[in-house]
Amino acid sequence: MSHITVEQRDNVLVVDSRLVAQELGIEHRSFVKALDKYESHIEKEFGILRFEIAEIKGRGQPARFAWLAEDQAIFVMTLSRNTDQVVRCKANLVKAFSAAKQQLQECNGHQPQPESTDAMKLQLELAQVAERLEAV
Repeated sequence: MSHITVEQRDNVLVVDSRLVAQELGIEHRSFVKALDKYESHIEKEFGILRFEIAEIKGRGQPARFAWLAEDQAIFVMTLSRNTDQVVRCKANLVKAFSAAKQQLQECNGHQPQPESTDAMKLQLELAQVAERLEAV
């Protein structure tokens, strides 16, 4: 059974790095080391990593974890060797994000809107096509 659950934070679907590490069968601190090692690459390609400090119960060092967006989580997962457990984890991650998107669509009652930059590109292309048609 998969422990991966996706939630929405600041209008972005994310997964807790602790859940991904658990699903991969590795220690979370090892997973965070991978995030730290590739942080600049991840942030350049897929956006800023959202690290938080977990609340602790009792004594001990609070754990640092990340809320990973879909692309970030998938990229980090590709860095792992494809053992049976890792392959299952990758599949579960994809399914969890797909289910979360589906649930959002059902709650919103419509299809997701394209990114604002995509919408602006489409509007610009439509305007250019309209200008060409008027010139004919």
